[in-house]
Amino acid sequence: MGMGMNSSGNVISILLLLAMGVGIFSYMMRTDPNPDEEMQISASVLSQNHTIYKDFAFLQMPYLPLAYGLIYKVLNTTYYLLIKRLFDIFFMSVSAWLIFRISYSICQSNIVSASLLLFYVLNNTTLYTMGYGANSIMPVPFCLSGFYLFIKSSSQNKMWSGGIFFSGILLAIACGIHSFYLSALPPFLLICLFYPISRPLGNRLYRGVLPLIAGIFLGLSPAIYYYYSYPDAFTFNTYEIHALNKSWYQMTHYVQEMTLNSKLHFILNTLAHPTSLVLPICAFLIFVTLLFDRENLNMNSSRRFILIFQKESLFTMMLLVLTIGVVLIQQPPRIQHLALAIPFLILLISYWYKMLSEDVRNYIHILLISLASLCIITGGKPIFQHIYQIHDVQHWRSISLHRTAVQMKAFVNVDYNDFKIATLSPLYALEAGLRIYPELSTGPLLYRVGDLVPDEKLSLYKGTSRERIYWLFQRKYPGAILVDQNTQNNLVQPFVQFATVNGFKQLPWTFDGLSLYVGEEY
Repeated sequence: MGMGMNSSGNVISILLLLAMGVGIFSYMMRTDPNPDEEMQISASVLSQNHTIYKDFAFLQMPYLPLAYGLIYKVLNTTYYLLIKRLFDIFFMSVSAWLIFRISYSICQSNIVSASLLLFYVLNNTTLYTMGYGANSIMPVPFCLSGFYLFIKSSSQNKMWSGGIFFSGILLAIACGIHSFYLSALPPFLLICLFYPISRPLGNRLYRGVLPLIAGIFLGLSPAIYYYYSYPDAFTFNTYEIHALNKSWYQMTHYVQEMTLNSKLHFILNTLAHPTSLVLPICAFLIFVTLLFDRENLNMNSSRRFILIFQKESLFTMMLLVLTIGVVLIQQPPRIQHLALAIPFLILLISYWYKMLSEDVRNYIHILLISLASLCIITGGKPIFQHIYQIHDVQHWRSISLHRTAVQMKAFVNVDYNDFKIATLSPLYALEAGLRIYPELSTGPLLYRVGDLVPDEKLSLYKGTSRERIYWLFQRKYPGAILVDQNTQNNLVQPFVQFATVNGFKQLPWTFDGLSLYVGEEY
């Protein structure tokens, strides 16, 4: 499966990637940060001088803050949101490029590859995930690269153990960014165990399974280190927190207990958007065409089955089914976790298209062009509506937030050494160059469920809660308090009470809707 492409294909890929890149850039520059993204930035900043899980909580796998923390340290700036989003856009663009090039290497069609690229970038689920914090997008290029290298290294004619080993490393990096990507590992191990069928089992184990496991182990070694160093804290931050969130959702009636039927209904509602619907429609129509393709009808049923479910297509179907299945297990399911299934569905479409006879491919081209046009019409607005304002740097969300943070800093007294700002919106404090409480570095995410955790364990996990926040402030007195009373009123009430009781002065204006309370020394 080569990655070569003719000159017209290179021109198409460059123009498409440029257009999509500019669109994604304008979209991300206008999107507000969310609690997940704030937690990721907080952890990245703290990781420069502190240890993840030991000194502060991070409710995900450790690779993202390690990577961004290093970037922040090298660049030595407090434009944290801007830098993170630039790199998020880079990872998204690499994912789009890989989808284009891998699909072209499979089907050798510019029309198919360009259409699938549009299906990916304009997909409502992909865009939602990008705006939500991108940690479900960042692993995609590692996963796609691992997939391509794995397929190329385990063909019928040769089995390259080195390629399989490096594919395992790439997959492990994806898992180290987001634990959800662990759901992609079993299909790789199964395919490695049973393919190529022509080789003896011992050979497949020695040249395939063992190198893959070794690569995965090496790629996950930093995560394994964190687990063995802080097993209780690591387990809580990457696994147990999800059960607590489930309890919190139900206690607050934010989400009721969902049955399998309601979860399926949730996925169907997610797919109801035209840009999300085009992919399953396209896959279904190509599959039906493949079943009734004249050339395939001349085969006996067993040969047709083997053709349609050959290794590559079976592999992608396994990945697709398992990743969607893991979404259904969650309570509640999350839209952003469906982002992993989209690239696999795109690859499956490419493999099925490759099996079609030349007679029907032109009809499929018409179908793809029609669906791609529908995607542009119905899904182009989010990424193209602000392109004409892309030159207006001062209105980029990351720039305006930084400007607000710097303005806020002028109203606090940071002269004494242990100054910290107490807030569930830590990004503003960090962008201003102020220190935050490690116990509040996750924003509302750990704080809101903290009362469900016993005292000694919450201390171990470096968290606090509504009931305990007063004692935290008594031990580590805040220099200022920043609260968002509109969106987090029930959570920030103890902050406001502490400020009122202890004589903090509320400034008469707000910063992006956040109220600032300053101490008596102001």
